[in-house]
Amino acid sequence: TPKKPSKSFEENAPIREAIAEYLRGRNGESDIVKNIAAAVGFTAPKTTAAIRQMVAVGAVERIDNGRNKPLEYRIVSE
Repeated sequence: TPKKPSKSFEENAPIREAIAEYLRGRNGESDIVKNIAAAVGFTAPKTTAAIRQMVAVGAVERIDNGRNKPLEYRIVSE
């Protein structure tokens, strides 16, 4: 049987949609959580949780720029 999405996964659907829309508008450019959160109007922790879900399903790519640099994220081409 298919696994039922978690409560947080369902609750984060509007946040994920807003993040996807924002990142699509960046034309392949990545951004950090702080900027993404400000752009979509959600808190950084909520935005981070939603982005992690998006990374887990392959919708968003995480870019690690090395030590002491914030992680960046970009939409995966659809």
